Amino acid sequence: MADFENLLRAFLSPVNDVRRSAVQALETAQAAGGDALPIGLLFALRSSATPDLRTLAAVLLRKVINAEDAAKVAQWTRIPEASRAIICTQLLLAVKEEPTDLVRRRVCDTLAEVALQVMADAPWAELWLTVHGLVSAPPPAYSMQEAGLLLCEMLGRYIANSMTEHLSSFRALFHQRLSDAAAPLRIRAAAVRSVGAILVSLSSRHTAADEFVSLIPDVIRCLLDARAGRDGENAMTIVGVLVDIADEQAQLFKPCLGDAVRALCGVALDASGGTDNDLRRLCFEVVLSIGGAWGCERGRLRSRCATPFMSSHRRKRP
Repeated sequence: MADFENLLRAFLSPVNDVRRSAVQALETAQAAGGDALPIGLLFALRSSATPDLRTLAAVLLRKVINAEDAAKVAQWTRIPEASRAIICTQLLLAVKEEPTDLVRRRVCDTLAEVALQVMADAPWAELWLTVHGLVSAPPPAYSMQEAGLLLCEMLGRYIANSMTEHLSSFRALFHQRLSDAAAPLRIRAAAVRSVGAILVSLSSRHTAADEFVSLIPDVIRCLLDARAGRDGENAMTIVGVLVDIADEQAQLFKPCLGDAVRALCGVALDASGGTDNDLRRLCFEVVLSIGGAWGCERGRLRSRCATPFMSSHRRKRP
């Protein structure tokens, strides 16, 4: 297995010829099929002492798993069943045991891709037990919470389409994270992204989406807390999710329409210099989207929320 660590080091070499040789070796190993390449990369991911090598191993493993052969057959299905089971088990362990946050995020990327391959054939109960355990991890295990929420975000479409009977359980988990005022804002923003990923995917299933209606005030509260804390990055992330929800599911704002409009207009109308103009513009966009969805006259909303820069308004996604 040391050969795979050498291969990864070659990918990171500053010498062009060495990197080209590494790419050719990877392509040759991938063309050969079987489990030697994915198991070798998995071993490097789990055993290398260098975070850069572990990160690269996770990225390449995801690429190998996603690859298709000339017949458009997924590489994953070519891996022997016993080796697939090893990959699944070790990736679940890697998410919980990886000590470096950046590497863990790359492991989550790979695990999510594997999960989609596995769940195309059958449910994967162990994955969801792990996800629930991660999201529910008590403080100060915030990195574990973030990993679980990241997996929920990546698998939001699957949750929305195939796990509607479990939405109440997910709602409770997300509420727990969104309402935890002691948690770092990055954790609450990760919960917001998970909620958004599921709600947007439920755009044609309003009854199921209703499970999540009660989370919208939590999301808006997170936005206000981020703004109050001058955390512009997370504030932009949160309002970007609100834009997406308003575009796809504006009717979900109805139960809290008044409070939502007041809060968003409060941010949008802040001319004190303490709120970034891009954040203000996105808040206006949410207000106009949900107002339009409920028959509010757009001109009246503009007159109530107008500021000099509105004439040049253009959405900038975070």
